[in-house]
Amino acid sequence: MQTKSAIMMRVLLNGFHQGSFESFLSCLPGTEAQEVLAQQIDSGDPLPALAQPLEKLTRIHYSWLVPLVEKLPADVREVMVKALPEPHQTKVAQALKLELKAEPLADLVQIYLVDELYQRLKGAPEVLPPDYLPRTAISGLTEWKKDELLDLIDLLGLHDLTEEIRQVVDKKKLQSIYSCLNKRELQYLQHNLLRKEKIATPSLGLDRWNGDCKKLKSVMHSRGLVRLGKALSGEHPDILWHIMHALDQGRGEALQKVYSKKPLPGVTGPLSQQVQGIINILKKKSDE
Repeated sequence: MQTKSAIMMRVLLNGFHQGSFESFLSCLPGTEAQEVLAQQIDSGDPLPALAQPLEKLTRIHYSWLVPLVEKLPADVREVMVKALPEPHQTKVAQALKLELKAEPLADLVQIYLVDELYQRLKGAPEVLPPDYLPRTAISGLTEWKKDELLDLIDLLGLHDLTEEIRQVVDKKKLQSIYSCLNKRELQYLQHNLLRKEKIATPSLGLDRWNGDCKKLKSVMHSRGLVRLGKALSGEHPDILWHIMHALDQGRGEALQKVYSKKPLPGVTGPLSQQVQGIINILKKKSDE
C-alpha cells in the first residue's frame, strides 16, 4: 500500500469507523493493515485532501512563485500571473515588472494554470496537509502566517543577545542596545536574563558593534532563524515544508539548511522549549 493510501484510509477510519479498527482491516494483508495503524493522524476529515491548488497557494509566500513564472515563455507569464489569487497576483507581477491587462480569465482556465504552476513547486504535489501531520508541541506553526513567524524568530534571536549582554558593562552601550528593541522584545530580554541559556552560540560581536540598530536586529533575526531550524529538527519534513513556504523564499531556504531529519542531541530539546515558550507568549498577546 502506498503511504498516501494508508494515510487516507486512516483518516476515513477516524471519521467513519471509530473504535477498534482491527476488524475492519482484517481483509487487508497484515503489512498493509499495520501501515494504516502506524499512521499518526487524529483527523477524521477528508476535506483537506480535496483542497485545490488555488486554495493551497494562499498559504505559500509569493516569492516562491516568482522564479517558477520567470522560467515560463514570455508570452505565457502574464496569463499565468493573472491566474494567481491576490495578493500573489499583484506581488508576482511587481517582482517581474509585468503590466497585467484587465480582462479576467475563465474559471476553468485559472484552475488549470494554477494547478500547472503548483505541480512545479518543489515538494508541493507530495506534501501532506497540516491536518494529517503528527501533532507535536510546535507543529501548530504550520498554521501561522509570515508576520507571526517573524515575530517568533525575532524573539528567538534575543536568546543570543541575552548571554552576551551580561558581559556588557558600558552603560551607554547597554542603553543603545535597549533603544533598538521594542517593548515586547525588552520584556522578553528581561525574562531571559533571569534564566541561564542552555545553548552555547558564537558571539554577536557586541564589542565591535557601532550602534547600528538595523544591523543588530538583522544579526539577531538570523540567529533566531537558526534556532527555529534546529528546534524543528526531528519533526516531520512536511511540517518544515509548510513553515518554510509561509516565509519568503530567502528565509525558508535558510531554515531548511539548518534543519535535520533527526533531533540534534542536547540542542533540539532546549530550543523546542524556547519555541514553545514564545508560542505561549504570542498567543497570550493575540488573545488580549
